[in-house]
Amino acid sequence: MTTEKKIIFTCGTKGGVGKSLFLRYIIEWFTGRDEKPKLIDIDDDAQTLKRYYPKARLINSAEKNALDEIIQDAIVTKEKYTIVDLKAGMSKRVLEWLESVDYQELKEEYNIDFIFIACFTTQQDSVNAFTVWAETLKEHVNYLFVLNNFMQGEFLKYINSKEENLSGFISYRNSKAIQNLLEKGAAHEIFLGKMDEDIQADLEEYSVRLTDFINEVQTCEDSVHMNPLLQKKKMRKYLRRVMKEIDKVKDVLLVQEPSNLP
Repeated sequence: MTTEKKIIFTCGTKGGVGKSLFLRYIIEWFTGRDEKPKLIDIDDDAQTLKRYYPKARLINSAEKNALDEIIQDAIVTKEKYTIVDLKAGMSKRVLEWLESVDYQELKEEYNIDFIFIACFTTQQDSVNAFTVWAETLKEHVNYLFVLNNFMQGEFLKYINSKEENLSGFISYRNSKAIQNLLEKGAAHEIFLGKMDEDIQADLEEYSVRLTDFINEVQTCEDSVHMNPLLQKKKMRKYLRRVMKEIDKVKDVLLVQEPSNLP
């Protein structure tokens, strides 16, 4: 059997739910394991991934056969992981392409698995937008659900309060499509704690990765919020929490090495 490979997509649902931010954490998590995933940015407008990782390949989804190239590249590349950042609000054509992919054949012939990352916030739109993806992809792929801006204990506390301003998380718990995927083992969930809003805004404005700020590889010049002496320890602690949370789903993210294959 050929070496297993993983293609990891962000679900191109509504913008502002933290998908590109979390994707950067996933990339740093792989880097910490001495893996160098192949990076592809399909958001040809914002180019969010390419701004932080200049070597990422930029693909215009409107070009003929552009999406097919993602799978072809994954087949021929030596890298075990391909990470793809889809544009928020992806077009019907992209969803139709994803629906047309023969995931079973790619698994059997090339040992390729697909993982789709969906981020959910307190906004109900984040759940509504994912429903289309669940209906399109069904259980043909694996999912990683990211509950953004809450740690698990906080989430359970607030979700039980049924506050109206948490309608998104309440809808998440009440969504039959989401709960069905979780119950059948096709989806796994983790919790992404909230980062200091001022620091996050500065990282975005200056296109600085959190790890680079912590390690003083890059700085946010002129920022009044990003004094390394004051914030580095705080951000290092935050990043450790994020990495620990991702560790919970390492069996989903990591390929099975050939020595362990039957």
